Amino acid sequence: MNHSRYKTTNWKQYNQALINRNSLIFWVGEEAIQLCIKLSGVLWEPSFI
Repeated sequence: MNHSRYKTTNWKQYNQALINRNSLIFWVGEEAIQLCIKLSGVLWEPSFI
């Protein structure tokens, strides 16, 4: 296996990238929300962290 080495020159950006690695963000469209409400019969509120 070939292991390449890279020299990190922008530590602020590198550290932020490490923090963001554990983030998962996705958007749910209004149509999908309405379908979920229709199928489940439950009105739920989206949560934001």
